[in-house]
Amino acid sequence: MSALKTSSQEQLPSTRLETYDGLLSHCRDHMGIDRIDALAWRDGPGVQMEAQCLMGARHFIIRSTPLSPGGMAFSFDDITDRVRDRDALHEAADMLERRVVERTTELEAEIAERRVVESQLLAAKIAAEQANRDKTRFLAAASHDLLQPLNAARLFVAALAERRLALPSRALVRQTGVALDSVEDLLEALFEISRLDAGAITPEWASIELEHMLAALRIEFAALARASGLVLDIPETGLWVRSDVRLLRRILQNFLSNAIRYTAHGAVGIHAKCDGDAVCITVYDTGPGIAPEHQEAIFEEFRRLEATQRIPGKGLGLAIVRRATTMLGHEVALRSAPGEGAAFSVRVPMATPRAARAEDPAYPAPRKSTGSRRLLVIDNDPAILEGMAALLRNWGHTVAIATSAAAEGAQAAAVAGIDLLIADYHLDDGACGDAAIAAIRALAGTEIPAMVITADRSDEVKAVLAAARLPVLTKPVKPAQLRALLRNMLGSGA
Repeated sequence: MSALKTSSQEQLPSTRLETYDGLLSHCRDHMGIDRIDALAWRDGPGVQMEAQCLMGARHFIIRSTPLSPGGMAFSFDDITDRVRDRDALHEAADMLERRVVERTTELEAEIAERRVVESQLLAAKIAAEQANRDKTRFLAAASHDLLQPLNAARLFVAALAERRLALPSRALVRQTGVALDSVEDLLEALFEISRLDAGAITPEWASIELEHMLAALRIEFAALARASGLVLDIPETGLWVRSDVRLLRRILQNFLSNAIRYTAHGAVGIHAKCDGDAVCITVYDTGPGIAPEHQEAIFEEFRRLEATQRIPGKGLGLAIVRRATTMLGHEVALRSAPGEGAAFSVRVPMATPRAARAEDPAYPAPRKSTGSRRLLVIDNDPAILEGMAALLRNWGHTVAIATSAAAEGAQAAAVAGIDLLIADYHLDDGACGDAAIAAIRALAGTEIPAMVITADRSDEVKAVLAAARLPVLTKPVKPAQLRALLRNMLGSGA
């Protein structure tokens, strides 16, 4: 005997379901059950069992329970909707998993591509850094090789200019000197721009007494302003700023040089005033002024206004200013209008004044002058030796020359007594001027005053010579600077 319960909406014919065989026949023949074992008969009492099967397009769970004292009870639970929902969830999960796999594959490809790009960028960065280092080394070598003959030429021209010459010859010498000045200015500007672009210059931040820098600028530009018929106005100041001494001085030098060059009459000057937590340093002139549409272009390389084309200059000074101020993070401003002059200003952080320092031992107090002095010049370039000797002898000094500290002439001169040593920094066979000076001082048994002349403008060389407390002049040597340093080291009669 059997009992049938169903949750299906379909009503099964009772006449055919009165017997177990009728139930089997109906489920097999009419319902299309796929698992006839789900309707297996079990005798005796027992636990309920269930099986999932498919009847046509619908899913059922058939539960069978043995009855006591005999018979079976079957229940049919239609779970078609649940199965569809489950299958839909499985399909969605499978789709999400496929998307995850696809996206993971895409990300892995992107990561691999990014790694390749990063590797290429790193290689390019390394190559660029190496190129910059090579460029810096090349510039150092080119600077030395180009400035050596230029230095010799300048010395010969300076020595020739101090002799008694006919007026036509003197004019030729003067024109040659002007041409050499032009070449020197151009080379120095190009080298400085290249070193700034190559990152070969690293700012050395310090608290700077602005008056000390302005005093040097007064002396440096006084003669130039006077020769141009201009009033040079640089008032004293007690302000201190924080910057790099060398770069800030270069910025102000370029501003002041341009102001004097392009001002026909009137005045040029420098004013400094507090501006919040900074100091605004302004270089002004009474020149022709600059139209607003040209004020950005003048900071580009070799850009000069049409009205100033006949005035000597290369158009590099303000390009150097822009690079230097960018490196320092100083703000530059320009106020100008046609016919109203120009005012270039740089805004520099204010600094706390330091305690006063003793005089720089690299520039000892001048000795009492006794007229002619005995000088020893060391340089591995014979032309420079001859030019330097001719210039110094014109100034009344006794000059000995040598190509190295080990040369017999240097030893004899040191033993005989030398008042001052002048040494090139880069000598033959890797020898350096500071070592040559030390060797001769040791031979003479006394600290002979000494200076170094070099075409190497690198920070490393400057640091070495500063540590050795040796004054430095850069090639090509300007006779006026050389003579001023000699006077400082030997006395006013030098």
